[in-house]
Amino acid sequence: MPGALGAFLSRFYALAINYRNRRFDRGRGVIRFDRPVISVGNLSVGGTGKTPLVQHLIRLLRANGRWPAVAMRGYRSPQGQGLKSDEAQTYLDEFPTLPIVAQPDRASGLIQLFSTEQGEKIDSIILDDGFQHRRIGREVDLVLVDATRSPFESSLLPRGWLREPVQSLARASAVIITHAEAASPEKLLSLRAQIQAVAPGAALASCSHAWSGFALHRATAHPEPKHLNWLEFQRVFAACAIGNPGAFFEQARRLCPQVVGTHAYRDHHDFLQTEIDTLSLAVKASGADVLLVTAKDWAKLRALSLRGVPVAVPTLEMQWHQGGESIESMVLAARVPDEDAPEAPARDVAPAR
Repeated sequence: MPGALGAFLSRFYALAINYRNRRFDRGRGVIRFDRPVISVGNLSVGGTGKTPLVQHLIRLLRANGRWPAVAMRGYRSPQGQGLKSDEAQTYLDEFPTLPIVAQPDRASGLIQLFSTEQGEKIDSIILDDGFQHRRIGREVDLVLVDATRSPFESSLLPRGWLREPVQSLARASAVIITHAEAASPEKLLSLRAQIQAVAPGAALASCSHAWSGFALHRATAHPEPKHLNWLEFQRVFAACAIGNPGAFFEQARRLCPQVVGTHAYRDHHDFLQTEIDTLSLAVKASGADVLLVTAKDWAKLRALSLRGVPVAVPTLEMQWHQGGESIESMVLAARVPDEDAPEAPARDVAPAR
């Protein structure tokens, strides 16, 4: 919401956020579990690449003999059906046995899960989009900053797209710059300096999100694996319903010289069959050979008819640029503090301006 009204409302939003954070800084309303909690979150509305990082952490923990659960809100899922959210389904596609809590009251969901036979095995918790979900205490707080949409260049809601002021980075264990491949070295250096200025105690890392191949879906066949250079020889129509569609479209253009059309829906959009019919007609009218969508979009689209349009879904991998080893060591070393140990003082966050 631009203009004077947006600025006015942002001031009230800042007051509410700072009041809420001060309460949590004092430990009020915080629930502590008997297993370490690793939070993955961000400052902004929209995508910064949390899902690839959470997937990476699941693989890391499992490779080291751990059995994590993921707790998320289940955003825009059908009422009472959080496990049908696009994010939850994306995790289950790769990790079919992954314990997941997908509901707004994540604490209650985890308590219920721990009382089951499946829950007894769980030895760690990953909070997906957990930076603002401070009701659950955490041992590690990872905050993602998108190199293509610097939070230092935006404002608080509703004037901009920040959920919290950038000063909130001071409470992070580590800040991870994502989509580093899409930013110039000069921009990355500037962003790192800005982060270090407001969060001098946080570890700092950077990573990229790279496509390693594709799964091609046709109406009557099993998915076909395709190499990365396969896209170079296709005419592509790209569509997505994610927080930062520009990064998705830019990656498509880097790999495919013939992107003949694009369409962005709002984040976590619930597709209707009539909308997919329109999209299918647009793909065919553009002369595209294939519709390119993200894994999150495919989690919803596969239940609908695409009228014979082939769909390509990229396989996404996270690759560390800098600081990855320290982040992984931090996650693997996470332990619930000894109850007899003195509690570390809470760090104050500077008020928003």
